Amino acid sequence: MKTGNVAAEAVQKRPFSSPLTIATFNLYNLFAVPEYGDLGTKLAKLTLAIQVEMLLPDILLVQEVASEALLGQLATAVNAGSACVYQAVAPPSSDRRGIRVGLLWNTARVQLQEAWQLQGADVSAAFGADSFNPGREPLAGLFTWDEQPLLILANHFKSDYVPPAQEEERDHLRRKFEAQRLAQARVVRNFVDDWLARDPQALLLVGGDLNAEPTDLAVRFVAGHPPQIPLVNLLPTLRPGVHTFMRDGQPAILDHLLASPALRARCVDVVVPHFNTGQADGLTAVSTTAR
Repeated sequence: MKTGNVAAEAVQKRPFSSPLTIATFNLYNLFAVPEYGDLGTKLAKLTLAIQVEMLLPDILLVQEVASEALLGQLATAVNAGSACVYQAVAPPSSDRRGIRVGLLWNTARVQLQEAWQLQGADVSAAFGADSFNPGREPLAGLFTWDEQPLLILANHFKSDYVPPAQEEERDHLRRKFEAQRLAQARVVRNFVDDWLARDPQALLLVGGDLNAEPTDLAVRFVAGHPPQIPLVNLLPTLRPGVHTFMRDGQPAILDHLLASPALRARCVDVVVPHFNTGQADGLTAVSTTAR
């Protein structure tokens, strides 16, 4: 997502002096253990993905990283081959495997004022220890860009993955997972409502891997409906055939960027690079390509 000045949709704030690029990126099990592949190769491929394929976004909402230190290693690798100064944050989550939601941002372009995980009884019931399947609490980051506040909420909702040992319970579990995603969506939407109630013109972006299609109830719940201030889901505005994931061999949009009205008015482009879709499996071990 790239933002800039859109004269036809001006808002009551000072115009931005330069565009800003924001991306969501599932790192797909960035762990420092052999069962998830060679770490050096994975870091090299992810570095190329960010530098070459994604063209160095100013802010990245990332999913599936094992630790803040590991995300910091990725930031260091990207910085070494660019003029960027990325920093990382990825606090612990309730996920049983230890995967986290994180943020990467280029300090040469934006400043992070504060980062925090959502907390409270409703968060625990939807994401945390009190939920059906403990997962990844949303991570908020309040940035300053061009002297204006920008709120990012990074997410990784419950997936539909059913372990082979539980295949007989597949339908039951998927119904439970769907209900959990809806509970997670309520938490996120409540946060959005509170934030926009304080400033309806706030620049706010909810994004990440929501593990749901644009028409699914969880995504529509996050987007909101009157009298709520709606968020605009940017992905469905793209041409047919665009996807963010191949699920059971079929293209799907499971990753989303939902913008507040004020931020949507600044949006000038949305791109989904398909640099690793349909590539030969043998490229997985090749560290000189992101594919």
